[in-house]
Amino acid sequence: MSIADLKALRSSLDDAPYAGLTGRFHSHLTVATHELDRLRGFCSTNRIKLTVVDLDDAEGRVQRDVMTTRYHKDDAPGAVGRIADDLLDLGARLGGAGFLVLRAKLEHESEPSLEPYGPGRYHEVHIKLAIPADGYDTERAWLVENGRPHGFVASSNPRERTGDTVVQFVNLRIYEGDRSAADARVDEVLAVLGARGLDVVEVKRETTVFDTHHALDRWWA
Repeated sequence: MSIADLKALRSSLDDAPYAGLTGRFHSHLTVATHELDRLRGFCSTNRIKLTVVDLDDAEGRVQRDVMTTRYHKDDAPGAVGRIADDLLDLGARLGGAGFLVLRAKLEHESEPSLEPYGPGRYHEVHIKLAIPADGYDTERAWLVENGRPHGFVASSNPRERTGDTVVQFVNLRIYEGDRSAADARVDEVLAVLGARGLDVVEVKRETTVFDTHHALDRWWA
């Protein structure tokens, strides 16, 4: 369904507001599979990054997102259309290998980001934390419990940990307002994390250009 949706969307990507959008992007194809090792092999052969993210919240909802990740740098008009063509090609290859693609998503990393934000063009923030392994369970439970009141959700990559440190993410989506309002929201979350004494390693922000299956993980934001 996702690839068909992207094909339907493709013709509009050569027009405003997409036509002049250039710079840094990254794209994802979300895949439904229980054959993670086989998908990892496909990605390795095709030199594509595989991203696995576990999401959960205080209401007991749990979701694992398995997706390809590609980074793009294109400063010429028509960049969005070219990236969409690249995604359509990758989606076809995944389908040929027996994998079902659930969603195609493109995000814009460059400044200034697209705004104002809305349901179809939301701003996404990923705050990377480094948590000592010996206190990780306590801090993870705190993040899950306090996420909803403060508008964020905890996520983690099951492979991204060392002997004494666990990489943990706090994520939020912003569906309205402009960059200044988004800055204020991010500052509020960072203040909450700082008051808890958590170590913020990195803050990544991007704005969705298109998302063919927003309902897939809409529950967490």
